[in-house]
Amino acid sequence: MADDEAVAREARALKTKTKTDHPIKENDMDYENPKDASPSDASTKNSIYGATRPITPTFPTLVGLTGREISPIELDVDHLQVETSGGWLGVIHSITRKWVTANRFNKRGTIWVWFSPSVNFGHHGMSAFLVVYGLPSKFRNQLGAELSRRFNRSVRVNSDYVTPNRADGWAAQCPVEEGRVWAVEDGASWREVVAWL
Repeated sequence: MADDEAVAREARALKTKTKTDHPIKENDMDYENPKDASPSDASTKNSIYGATRPITPTFPTLVGLTGREISPIELDVDHLQVETSGGWLGVIHSITRKWVTANRFNKRGTIWVWFSPSVNFGHHGMSAFLVVYGLPSKFRNQLGAELSRRFNRSVRVNSDYVTPNRADGWAAQCPVEEGRVWAVEDGASWREVVAWL
């Protein structure tokens, strides 16, 4: 019981510090509710990436959607062939983790994803649109190049401009903070990506 209270206090302190010390406006950010943290999840196996690492109940700070038009990377999810566990999102997490590690990126950023029907690949299908906030353009360029190399004709690096917002269903899928990359574990929790494919 004392451990549960200590974890909750630590999470509240991190949340308070993050809210007051971050240069991005608070309404552009998401803050998870630390009392939902479960200490029993603190040392579970990261089965998606095959790596084990103790996970402290902490929550990445999301770099928010700005409401400006942006050109996304578009993936034809109906025709992606992914043999690795974690699917195409696992590939994105892996590319991001590798880049963050190689470039010693220690700031905040978030990759947001939105699913929508599309005919941009010559057929009626479902596409995933990816936008990057907070990470430098050289990361976005490398992400686009790596996805194009891996998935060939199922990627449009500069798709039609979109105006991302949560009301349309945009969801954070890959936050980066202080050299750490996160993946959505389920609808309410995050798991640190500790290895790449």
